[in-house]
Amino acid sequence: MPEYESQPVAFPPFLEVIEYIERHRFTDLTISTPGPMGLTGLAAARLLGLRTIAIYHTDFVQYVRYLTQDDDMADLTWKYMVWFYDQAHTVLVPTECYRQHLIDHGFESDKLRVMTRGVDSQCFQPGKRDPAFFDRYGLDGSLKFLYVGRVSREKDIDHLVEGFDRLRARGHAASLVIVGDGPYRKELQARCQGRPIAFTGLLEGEELAIAYASADVMVFPSTTDTFGNVVLEAQASGLPVIVSDLGGPGEIVQGHDSGIVVNHQEPQALADAMERLYQSPELRADLRARGLRNAMDCTWKKVLESLWSMEDGDPKSSHLPSFLSPSPRIAPGVIALELA
Repeated sequence: MPEYESQPVAFPPFLEVIEYIERHRFTDLTISTPGPMGLTGLAAARLLGLRTIAIYHTDFVQYVRYLTQDDDMADLTWKYMVWFYDQAHTVLVPTECYRQHLIDHGFESDKLRVMTRGVDSQCFQPGKRDPAFFDRYGLDGSLKFLYVGRVSREKDIDHLVEGFDRLRARGHAASLVIVGDGPYRKELQARCQGRPIAFTGLLEGEELAIAYASADVMVFPSTTDTFGNVVLEAQASGLPVIVSDLGGPGEIVQGHDSGIVVNHQEPQALADAMERLYQSPELRADLRARGLRNAMDCTWKKVLESLWSMEDGDPKSSHLPSFLSPSPRIAPGVIALELA
């Protein structure tokens, strides 16, 4: 992919996909991305007369703007996104704030439904804490701030490092752990040499769950995430969280008032929030308890029950917050198409 060499683009075998869908007599197509596979899905739906549900879960416009620094390219991406999602009968978005954002940029409001996300609390839980886990990265026993996600410019990691530097300059002996990989990792890691900042690279499965539980505070500064699954994973792992007021993560912590939301336009805001949590074990404990309750309310089981129980737009039983729009009913024969 141009501007993002670590992300390959897959080109699906169009005729084979059409034949497969027709042979299995699917009634609906659920399209997960607007990439090549999504375009294949749209074409198949048109040819076979199928109902189409599209999921908007990545802010590609902001990514293009960050990666190319070209507003014209970003505007072109918006036009493509509006055209693509306009072909679907229903569009699912993960948060109410992004639903309104899409309406403001030309999406049809009556097509947009909110389907939130869940977390696996069996995988991510406080009981997996290992005080010695970060010893391998040369960190001491100081309070550890954690970031988990793609290491790329559009995640606003520079703001996180700047906030951490300000915190250290105020005399607080903290550490920062950055979990993940991406196109910006080598450059950022080179810049951070000599500081108590550890880069673990990609962690998965049990190792990732232990990393969450073994840290003390999660900081997720991204302003481009439509939801922010890592925020829920951190809360389920027993971490207080700090997030930006722009994008989906701020909406997550509305549940049980379970995190600190900072003004993304205020340079000192992130450092101030980190300092508050550094200095107050009581606040950390309070947000930890609130976050655990929030994560308990956000299981995948509840999310899917809300999705599958829809009948003609009226939920038989909904576990989603009242401000969220109902998800559509999906017929029994469904195939989901995702970008490989």
